[in-house]
Amino acid sequence: MNPVYEYFAAPSDDDAVRVLEVAGWPAPAVPAVGAEPSWDVIDGGGIEPTANLADLEELLTGVDYDSIVENPRAGATLASHDTHGMVITVTDELQRAAAALGGNRLAPVAAEWSHAEEFGGEASPGDLRAFLTHLAGLADRALARDARLYCRVRY
Repeated sequence: MNPVYEYFAAPSDDDAVRVLEVAGWPAPAVPAVGAEPSWDVIDGGGIEPTANLADLEELLTGVDYDSIVENPRAGATLASHDTHGMVITVTDELQRAAAALGGNRLAPVAAEWSHAEEFGGEASPGDLRAFLTHLAGLADRALARDARLYCRVRY
């Protein structure tokens, strides 16, 4: 079974780990009174949070790949559960770069990113552009709320 990647925003690492306990994840956009708050979640579209995002961060920031993967928040596993998946961090640098990604840069970045070795020549620039559009929105909303980005991986 292929993993499912879902990117989301949370105010802290502790709050991010709580997604492993949320029944019916992701929670409805408008929770019932007294229910858990809704989560700002986007479909990861098969984009895994380690090598794929390090490639993207290198493209957006100009920082070399090796330096990116040495960042303690680059794809760090915060929690893992046999049946509920795991929660992985996204770097603050990628979050800021994605939030600043303007609409006119989406297509060129997606086209260049599609050639990353980790995609094995099978990435669609159109699919990557759609993911980047959603990631940029999520990153921007998270920055506005002083939240960070994370990835939940489910198997």
